[in-house]
Amino acid sequence: MCVGDAVGGYRVAGLLGRGGFGQVVAARDGAGREVAIKLLHPDLAEDPLVLGRFEREIVLLSELSHPNLPRIHDVGRLADGRPYFVMERLRGETLAEALVRGPIAVATLLDVLGPVCAALDAAHAAGVIHRDLKPSNIFLADRVVLLDFGIAKLLDGTGPQLTRSRHVIGSPVSIAPEQIRGEPVDARTDVYGLAVTAYYALSGRPPFLGDWPLVERQHLEREPPSLVEVAGVPAPVAAVIRRALAKRPEDRPPTPGALWGALALAAGESTARVVRCRLDVVLSVAPESLGDDALDEVDAMLPAALDELTRVGFVVESESQLGAVLVAEDRAEARAAVAELARRLNSATGSGPSRPPFATLSIHLDPQPGSP
Repeated sequence: MCVGDAVGGYRVAGLLGRGGFGQVVAARDGAGREVAIKLLHPDLAEDPLVLGRFEREIVLLSELSHPNLPRIHDVGRLADGRPYFVMERLRGETLAEALVRGPIAVATLLDVLGPVCAALDAAHAAGVIHRDLKPSNIFLADRVVLLDFGIAKLLDGTGPQLTRSRHVIGSPVSIAPEQIRGEPVDARTDVYGLAVTAYYALSGRPPFLGDWPLVERQHLEREPPSLVEVAGVPAPVAAVIRRALAKRPEDRPPTPGALWGALALAAGESTARVVRCRLDVVLSVAPESLGDDALDEVDAMLPAALDELTRVGFVVESESQLGAVLVAEDRAEARAAVAELARRLNSATGSGPSRPPFATLSIHLDPQPGSP
């Protein structure tokens, strides 16, 4: 693809990046708007597995709408049949590029991971697991953006099972033990990838070093070197990351939001930096007295509210069938979003989540620092 070539209604302006499966080029539309276009390499277009991965990324990014995911403008096919998609042009650098200058501070890590965790919680709520979290897939622009859903997995069991050269999906630097073993993946798989990314960001190196077979074996069998010893990371923060790197998924924090909340607490974040919101579905009748339709209405209340709050930066710290705790950076916008949701829930004509007559959604926000 050369400068000046046409891709649909766009003109290529230059190369932004190249990987094993394709390239991303800068381009402009007819109005002069700058965009980025992702295309497959021509020699891989006939590979059904690679083609399926690429088309899956197009579908997922088109369906997942979140401020910390790329905005998709257009999709299409080249004359040779290769699919492509057009997305916003991001200006900045990846976390991997930033780490070339050295490790980052814990506070900076929290600023980076907060939006990533929010995007992942939204993806998980839609049944999508990323499976390839690493510094090169986190872009630092005017906002933090999570990239590359090419090997994402749908929890309904669909999606690619093999890479071209391996029997597992994922990058060796951040692959979770259950991916190596070919076991089912869920939100905790992405928690492991986030922990690898956190370890890398704070120390300047991944937790395990070596060629693929050695790194794979260490993911399965070894504990990583202590972050306290290799990078002087505060012990409480190092402990949270170590727990998120547990070999068994059940020993890790259950969600990205839970991981971020634990890291924020471990870092000694005051309530002036972190705000918590608790949501509880309160029934006025016994659950066993409700029919299937009524239970479906109750089940829909909490996800609708969670969706609204995660879109403004909250991440889910814990969740049950009838309740959840969310955390966010304590900003006026976060508190305003909670207040607006509460107002609409309490309004007879509000447009908030469905509110059946036998159930209410209780919202409790941590008091302002220093409040009685």
